[in-house]
Amino acid sequence: MATLHQHDAMIDCCRAAGFTVVGAAHALSLIDSYVYGFVLQEVSLPFGPGDDMGEMVDEINPAEMLAAFPHLAELTTELVLQPGYQCGDAFAFGIELVVDGLLASI
Repeated sequence: MATLHQHDAMIDCCRAAGFTVVGAAHALSLIDSYVYGFVLQEVSLPFGPGDDMGEMVDEINPAEMLAAFPHLAELTTELVLQPGYQCGDAFAFGIELVVDGLLASI
């Protein structure tokens, strides 16, 4: 029942913003997909908030990682392992792009 209330509220917001019924349906689907996909990805990560990334790095053979996943290794080294990195910070960036794109379609 909570999901139905949430969907109804989102449709109301979309309609109030000027979306057609079809546009509201597209917006609801896109936003839900983004949110659920982000959450699924975040809970599937092999680490959580506050975990010591240094311990995880000690378990990884850097040469093997570089050979098998060079682009992922670069992203991990230059972003994920930097002080203050939070996976969830990417959510705001992505949802802003989604909402801006939807609003441009009105």
